[in-house]
Amino acid sequence: HVVSKIGTAEVPTDPMAIEDADIMIIMKDKDEWTSANNREDLMAKMKKALYPITWAGFEFTQPIQLRFNELMTGAKSDIAVKIFGEDVALLKSKADEAAEHIRKITGAADVKVDQTDGLQQLSVKYDRVRLAQHAVTVDEVNQIIRTAYAGEVVGEVFEQERRYDLVVRLAPDFRQELDLHSLTVTDLHGQQIPLAELSEIREVEGPMLISREQARRFINVGVNVRNRDVAGLVSEIQTVLESELELPPGYEVQYGGAFENLQHATSRLLVAVPIALALIILLLFLAFNSIKETLIIFMAVPLSAVGGIFALWIRDMPFSISSGIGFIALFGVSVLNGIVLISAIKGLKKEDFPDIQALVSYACISRLRPVIMTATVAALGFLPMAISTGSGAEVQRPLATVVIGGLISSTFLTLLVLPTLYIRFNMKNWNIPAAISIVIIMVYPLMGHTQILSTYNDIEAYALTNHPILKNQSLSIQELELNNKVKVNWGPVDILFQNGQINYGGVDNQIEILQDISPLFRFHERSLVKELTESEIKKLEIDQAIERQQWKAELGRAYSNWQFYFHLWKLNKTLIEDIEKSINSLDKQAELGSKDPIELGLMRNSVQAKKQKALLIAQKYRESQNKLRSIAFLPENVVLEPISYEPQTTEKIIRIDSANVFLLELEQRKSVLELSRRLANTQDRQLRVSAGYFGQSLEKDGLFQGFLIGMQIPFDNRENAQRIQKSKLAIEKLDNLKEYTYERLEQQILDLDSELSVLNNSMKVYQENILPLQNELLAKANEQYENGAIDLLEYYQIKEELVDREVEYLELTKKYNDKIIAIEQLNLVKQ
Repeated sequence: HVVSKIGTAEVPTDPMAIEDADIMIIMKDKDEWTSANNREDLMAKMKKALYPITWAGFEFTQPIQLRFNELMTGAKSDIAVKIFGEDVALLKSKADEAAEHIRKITGAADVKVDQTDGLQQLSVKYDRVRLAQHAVTVDEVNQIIRTAYAGEVVGEVFEQERRYDLVVRLAPDFRQELDLHSLTVTDLHGQQIPLAELSEIREVEGPMLISREQARRFINVGVNVRNRDVAGLVSEIQTVLESELELPPGYEVQYGGAFENLQHATSRLLVAVPIALALIILLLFLAFNSIKETLIIFMAVPLSAVGGIFALWIRDMPFSISSGIGFIALFGVSVLNGIVLISAIKGLKKEDFPDIQALVSYACISRLRPVIMTATVAALGFLPMAISTGSGAEVQRPLATVVIGGLISSTFLTLLVLPTLYIRFNMKNWNIPAAISIVIIMVYPLMGHTQILSTYNDIEAYALTNHPILKNQSLSIQELELNNKVKVNWGPVDILFQNGQINYGGVDNQIEILQDISPLFRFHERSLVKELTESEIKKLEIDQAIERQQWKAELGRAYSNWQFYFHLWKLNKTLIEDIEKSINSLDKQAELGSKDPIELGLMRNSVQAKKQKALLIAQKYRESQNKLRSIAFLPENVVLEPISYEPQTTEKIIRIDSANVFLLELEQRKSVLELSRRLANTQDRQLRVSAGYFGQSLEKDGLFQGFLIGMQIPFDNRENAQRIQKSKLAIEKLDNLKEYTYERLEQQILDLDSELSVLNNSMKVYQENILPLQNELLAKANEQYENGAIDLLEYYQIKEELVDREVEYLELTKKYNDKIIAIEQLNLVKQ
């Protein structure tokens, strides 16, 4: 059976747009399916069958799932990509562009953009000059149009005790036509004037839907997930949109739907899992009254986690909330094996055993069956859930898979690791470092591998170690060093064989073997090649130093921007929160009539303006953070945490000398040119000596043999002379360029030093005079406000002024740091 519901009911209990339709298909039992094996296959076949219908978009889901998604997240799809902004047309354009990018991603299905335009409207644009000529007002014309189509109350009708409004409007036949041209307006002299003469009436397309969230406009791009985990798909969508979708300032992308639920549930798991682990440790300690034995038994937790993760990987299942709950259940069940084993060992301590190893071995053998049975019974209990395919299977399978996989690994590892740990902990010579290492091994799998970086030096050190482009620098040097590995470069051997009538009418054979032996005598050439290679390596090292310093400067500017926008956003956020708290108290006072509504309105306007400014700053902060991560090549597991933003200090001498790498690079380039010229000159003047062997058969008298020796002597040296002249000209050009570079660098350094001096003086004024007075001025403002000398609006104007001074100091600090980076980039000394 197929049932469809189109548009919105008169009583909109289920709000839908007029162009939306719900098509509900009642399915047969799954046993009776013939063309599909599961829900994904069925939806794929339906989508293929509906593909020719190009004027409609289809989204496949289940009724209850759709309602729950809509009620919980406000979106019908699994993932809601929300683009926030002000311009409705621009939002629609960017949403269509984002949808095109998302459709190319594997696992993204039923990508649909909210239909926000296409609503037909009648636009009436009044000709105010004509209205004035006929002495007709806009209100009068609006009333006539409203009366004609919406109706106007002109009186009341009483029917016993009931009272009804008497509404006048056009008859239904006239209202259906929406012909505004035929309406007439009465002017001052009682004449009927057609509305078409007083206005321009035309049909236009207006917005069909304007969605808002927290008083901000947004458009929704719905995405359903097929054969992929939600978190992985959202992560890829986020990466693609950040790189491909360009948004104007003030526009941003947020993610909702099932992904939002996953984030909330994950945050709850981050609280529930540590609490569960703490309770397990507490109960174990209460049972055994020994920290040592508690830690040994708790070792089963990380051992079981290994099996649970491996089982998810084997079955190609992503980490989900149900699998997270499975881990919590697994941790509780996995310690049972350890309890059984340790209890048996403690019970056997009263017996007479030669040593601790014999005791533990006997306990393991005697408790082998109970340990295996304990794990097997628990695993078999979860087996039906692991292989279920009916309703709720998508929730049951990950949970059961984690528990079964974890029990298998923890059972076998418990029988191996726990006895070893027990023997180690109970040896007379066991030491504290060994115990600490065991605890680290136990806890490490439960810890995230997140690395936190805050300072510039930490970020730079991490990038220098892990950046692939910087790693290539050492490889390039190794590549050049290979040129010195070859001692003698032998040329190919020439072999010539002839057969036939060479010297007479009979057939004989002739063979010649020839080899260039000049490399044996090219001692000077090999020495020049070695010098040239070393010079090229030095030049490459200098080039790499310049490249590395330029990269450091780019990294320093990105780090400075990131810190600056964070603290700028923080200042604005703090001020907005303070003003909003005061507005809440003013609202209560305004209700009692003790506060001027104008003052309240001014503060509201101020908050809205500052919120818009804070949004722009937040966007700049995110952009600067992304740029910093890109330059430093930071992976996702590296977290950036801002610290205080202070002026940099430098110990560089503000001058240019011969050790500057820009000048060294030119000098080294000159050296490479000179050595290349000398090498080419040597090679051109080099004698080429060849030696060989020949053998020839003649009639049947045997083989005639001998040796060959040849020599090539260069006579025409004009090409070499021309090349030498070109090299001399190139070297002269480099000398001129070096002189120009020195003067230019010196002037840039002087200019930067002068600017730095001005900024330094300005910062001293703020540090010594302005900033120390901030707290004193704020305290005086608080005192005057409490005494009633100033009202709340004046009080916050003072606070805004104080915040502006801090912002100005932040801007000065950023300019100062940028100048320091520029100076350090120019004033390079080769290490």
